[in-house]
Amino acid sequence: MKHTDHTLCWYCRHAVPTKDKITGEYLTGCAWSIDHRPVEGWKTCQHRMYEAQKGGMIHSYTVTECPEFEEGVKVKTHNLKLSIEFCDAVLSGEKTFEIRKNDRGFQTGDLIRFIPTDGTSYHSLDGTVREHAKHEISEHTYKITYILNGWGIKNGYVVLGIREERSYGKKRPNDHATPESLPQERLSH
Repeated sequence: MKHTDHTLCWYCRHAVPTKDKITGEYLTGCAWSIDHRPVEGWKTCQHRMYEAQKGGMIHSYTVTECPEFEEGVKVKTHNLKLSIEFCDAVLSGEKTFEIRKNDRGFQTGDLIRFIPTDGTSYHSLDGTVREHAKHEISEHTYKITYILNGWGIKNGYVVLGIREERSYGKKRPNDHATPESLPQERLSH
């Protein structure tokens, strides 16, 4: 299957490895999701590298074709208001979590587009009340990487681990590199 809007992995049942509870054998998963090795035969249109919190580099690919793809995950995009006072911290990567009421069925892998707000409102031409402020964060998309509930979190609320997934209209270093064009030592984890 070919896909170019977002990485194909977000829609694949192998994106999250699962093991048989008795044998320990993998039931789902691929070389990438299990041990961060590129899948043989996949095609990518972008490659990014991020500095890991504990040192080293994290490689991220936009996969457009994969021989192991199996439809299995439906990703939602959540448009969430974010107070302007937090926008810079999220954008810089300093703030990597969101605390939210769990009223949207958040799932790991879902995407977030933030709508910056400064608390003031105005009426748009169609009569609806808007609370938007201008901030660069509205051009970025974040992926939910972890969901924490319980453990001292107020009932009905969740802590969402987030990381930037894509910056629309902006080039990043290595955006068009392929796994084959990179030195092998850069692909190890």
